[in-house]
Amino acid sequence: MACLRENPQLSQTALLFYQAPYLVEEMIKEKGLAGEEKARFRQEHAGPILETFRAWAANTILDVPKDSLIFRALNYLLRNYDELTHYLSIPEMPIDNTDTERLIRDMVMGKKSYLFCRDLDACRRAAMMYSLFGASKVLGKNSEPWLSYVLKNIKTTSKDKLYTLLPEFWENEG
Repeated sequence: MACLRENPQLSQTALLFYQAPYLVEEMIKEKGLAGEEKARFRQEHAGPILETFRAWAANTILDVPKDSLIFRALNYLLRNYDELTHYLSIPEMPIDNTDTERLIRDMVMGKKSYLFCRDLDACRRAAMMYSLFGASKVLGKNSEPWLSYVLKNIKTTSKDKLYTLLPEFWENEG
């Protein structure tokens, strides 16, 4: 938003480039594409848009002040272009990490609570629990039955099998 106030014309152009691949993702969803078809469609349709975006950014960055927000945004795009476009060839990879960020929001927000732990061990335990509950949420598993299962089985589980109590290995019997 700050970039829009700083340089509306360049920011709006960049936003158009940025939004175009999302339209390609909508087309993929409408067509029900998956696997290699999805990757091929992304490469054929979003790939050229992103290449044009990169070329535009490389040209535009030369004309903006180095201390501007638009410079920082364009520089980020140019420095991280390969990482930002990996999704083109990996069908399972989403275009962004918005869903993951939403899923782990509670865990991240809990960081402020760690400031009020009485000691380092309590803080570590709280962080561990946030991580485990966050993992079960990301995996789509109900935390309460999982925790109940762990508490019932932890004493009888051998040390070399403790990993099987992690949310990723637990299957809800209900």
